[in-house]
Amino acid sequence: MRVKCPKCNKNIDLPRVLPCGETICSKCITSSGLFECFFCKFNHQVPKEGFPLNKILLKSFDLFKNCLEKNCNDYNELVDGLNDLEKKFENFKNAHEKSEMDVIEKCQGLINEIDLTSEQKIKEINTIRFELIDKVNEYKKSCLSSLKSYEPLFNNLKSDVNNLLTSSKDILIQKEKLSEDLKSLQNLNSKVTLSSNLLERIKFDFKSFKIIFNRIKLSQDFLGPIIVRDLRVLKFEQSNKFQNSEKFKHFSSQPSQIQIGRLCNQRLAFGYVYKSNFNMEKISIHVINSLDLSCKTIDINQKCTDNFLMSTYKDSLYYYNNSYLNKYSSELNLIKSIEVYGDKKWLVATEKLVFLYTNCGKLNIHDTDLNLMTTTVGNCQYFWINLPIFITNMWENEKFYIFRNNSSLTLLNKTNGVKYGEIKLKINDDVIKVTKENWIIIFDNEKFKISYLSLNGEILDELSLDGFQKGQKCRLLMDESDNFELFDFNENTWYTKTAAIKIV
Repeated sequence: MRVKCPKCNKNIDLPRVLPCGETICSKCITSSGLFECFFCKFNHQVPKEGFPLNKILLKSFDLFKNCLEKNCNDYNELVDGLNDLEKKFENFKNAHEKSEMDVIEKCQGLINEIDLTSEQKIKEINTIRFELIDKVNEYKKSCLSSLKSYEPLFNNLKSDVNNLLTSSKDILIQKEKLSEDLKSLQNLNSKVTLSSNLLERIKFDFKSFKIIFNRIKLSQDFLGPIIVRDLRVLKFEQSNKFQNSEKFKHFSSQPSQIQIGRLCNQRLAFGYVYKSNFNMEKISIHVINSLDLSCKTIDINQKCTDNFLMSTYKDSLYYYNNSYLNKYSSELNLIKSIEVYGDKKWLVATEKLVFLYTNCGKLNIHDTDLNLMTTTVGNCQYFWINLPIFITNMWENEKFYIFRNNSSLTLLNKTNGVKYGEIKLKINDDVIKVTKENWIIIFDNEKFKISYLSLNGEILDELSLDGFQKGQKCRLLMDESDNFELFDFNENTWYTKTAAIKIV
């Protein structure tokens, strides 16, 4: 805010109050002696220390400046947000406008593929047809050649038979040849009979040649089966199993307080409390690789005296037990351990901060090297303006911190700590992820349903989980590529995109 001097019409830098009550800039006042007032036309005596400053006006300058800076930041954020929204909506509008054409093009593409596949199959059938015809023609040629080789035998037999038939006409005249002709007759009769049988084999080149034709009608899947998958249903495949090994020797000892967390590179952190030989509760933590089924294991040689808490972020694993907060690498190498006091309720690791919440409502905020940055409580004005009083868990994305209690989510602006809004939840709703696009992904672990919520809590999309029944205790996860994964506590099985890994 700028106020112009009524005399010089320039911005007032140091406003001075005249005896008549008017305000003027210091540049328009003589340094000493009498000063002719521009407003009341009287002469005012200028004090040695000068006329007093208009502190109210100066404060209003500062207030307006602060307000302007805040408004400017809010304005810039609003402008940037509006520009981003306009681009996103323009993309959405373009996608919506071409949706009908996308459907037509997709279906036409499938029809073209059917035609191409059909033509290819017809081409293959014709190839087989011509190959069969060629083989039949080759067989015909072979048979005809075989018949030709039979001609000398046929001619000799023909000559013998003709001679006998001719000579037999004179049998009555030459009775002495009757016995000889009968003998020749029997011989030729056997030769003709044998030659007839031989002819049947010779003419087909001593081969049995036939085609067993396929009379079965072509199935509907001849060109390829139609596979329709309901995109509203999420189904996990079952293939590999992680077999029992010495590394899981404690898992059969009635594990409790099971904690799971997702690490990068297709790995799952799996921790639990077990009872040792002396009935003491201890902790075992495993990192399982879903690609090669390898496993890293540590057994914490430390009695579990209160809540065992575990949280993961990318390549780091954090766990709390017995007043110690520990940081491990994904290879389960200890990086740092610090002592913290008080019973703790939950632990959340993020990209830059680690949050440890106590049963008495205090939130300890550490950096990722476990240095304590601050401790705050609900309604505290120091760190966040609107930190909720009762918190059961939290999440974050680029713009918001999201705090959970039993019945709702509270969203706080990361920049200024101001409460953005509140979303009502059911007690069975688990928050899976808050994306950078501000989607809130919820899993109802009673109805096995996944919901996508906008920031005002409106459900915009839903998925149903197939293959699980009411009563099964499950935890839904997402890998680094945003593929869903699930851990079934009833079956102790980790379902990934490609496998079901069972801890038995």
